[in-house]
Amino acid sequence: MKLIDKNAVLNWDRYKENIYRETPVDSSMTLADIEKHRIYLEAHPIEWIKYFFPGYAKYEFAEFQKRAIKRIITHDEWYEVLSWSRELAKSTITMFVVSYLTLTRRKKNVNPHLQQ
Repeated sequence: MKLIDKNAVLNWDRYKENIYRETPVDSSMTLADIEKHRIYLEAHPIEWIKYFFPGYAKYEFAEFQKRAIKRIITHDEWYEVLSWSRELAKSTITMFVVSYLTLTRRKKNVNPHLQQ
């Protein structure tokens, strides 16, 4: 293995360990509890985002951001231009919404490996 490949593997391992360290896991939950919590979170997209992206969703969402998230998630086929100021998290909100729609299997055209 080349040195550059070894460094890439080491960097990946460090990155993976950081994710494990920063991701909260409640090992006391049963499978029924996990399923109940999943259903609850999927019904409450803002809480879903805060739960799964604690590193990005560190602060409370502004009301206009909450309205945009709900508006986009509510309509199955929706195109919206978020014409906010540069520092108001347009890209981050888009990442949250696309992740939510994809991981809850409401949209399946983002990654063909998620389709069933």
